[in-house]
Amino acid sequence: ASGYQLMRSTSAYGTYTSVCFTTKTNRLDTGLNVGTRYYYKVRAYVNIGGKTYYGSYSPYMPVTVPVAPTGLKVSNATRSSLALNWNQVSGQSIMYEIWRSTDRNTGYVCIGRFDVPHKISTELRPGTTYYYKVRAYYYYYDGNGDIHRIYSAYTPVVSGTTKK
Repeated sequence: ASGYQLMRSTSAYGTYTSVCFTTKTNRLDTGLNVGTRYYYKVRAYVNIGGKTYYGSYSPYMPVTVPVAPTGLKVSNATRSSLALNWNQVSGQSIMYEIWRSTDRNTGYVCIGRFDVPHKISTELRPGTTYYYKVRAYYYYYDGNGDIHRIYSAYTPVVSGTTKK
């Protein structure tokens, strides 16, 4: 294939609009409404002799954007750890990713994926300020042998400082 066309709708059998043409097999779709169910389908295309030929569309895949976690707090500072807590997101099989940095605006690294709304962040440096954000996600099996993660937006960034 020369590439793929990704289509989206808010109705399984409604009108689909083109999200993008891409040569990649994954795509981040932004600007979606939380809690809204979207339907996606994709088709391959090939360019031959200046003409574009399209394949058949895949079966549609329903996706609902999860709500972002709220209430992220940092507490119980020690010299090498900080406790993180946030409000649980309702929904079946919701998981969480925790991201940490020593700079509020850049350099975030995912420090783990968990199924509970709390975590102790360990192996930290004494007297250092750390910044955290969390997002919820769930796994979606598309029926074609592929598993996808569907993510919420991030929480607002919060900070905590370890003891000296």
